[in-house]
Amino acid sequence: MSIAEFEAIPRQLGWDYTYEDGMAHITPREDTVVEAVLTFTEPIPANGPSLTLRPPDPSRDEQALLDLYFIAFHNVFEFCDWPLEEILQQAADDIAKVLKNFHPLATSILEDTESGAMIGAMLIDEDGSALRHLMIDPEWQRQGVATAMLHHVTSTLLEKKTSLRSRYAIGNEPSREWHKRMGFAPIKD
Repeated sequence: MSIAEFEAIPRQLGWDYTYEDGMAHITPREDTVVEAVLTFTEPIPANGPSLTLRPPDPSRDEQALLDLYFIAFHNVFEFCDWPLEEILQQAADDIAKVLKNFHPLATSILEDTESGAMIGAMLIDEDGSALRHLMIDPEWQRQGVATAMLHHVTSTLLEKKTSLRSRYAIGNEPSREWHKRMGFAPIKD
């Protein structure tokens, strides 16, 4: 590859581009996490499918949450080039941490009522101030499921909270765009 070809490569947010020995090296940047806040005075409108929302049951949901975490996240920007074992360990660590301390009313699991399969999960920390994980089965993405879950969360929290923090990698375009569409605003340092 020539330097001219390298310089012509379109650049995307969140990626480092280096040229060495005639080769382009494109890797995810680790310092591109954005913390954002959603301020609300009424629930976010829901426009998604009507499915069954329920609170998580740590004794029964752990494996299904691990499976959902993997299918929702294994191909995303944040895990680019991670070995499978490390992704699975990160999933186990994240799910165990959240299941120990989650908001009992706002945290929700979305199930297919016919099959009982977990379609999505929105995990909120125990004081209701932060969205820790939003996981949607790829077959159900872009159908209003995450919006419906956010509606549930904001409806539940509205009596005591008027904002919800979240974090996303700037290079994860679907996550970045969803946060923007839902009204999350980046927090300036």
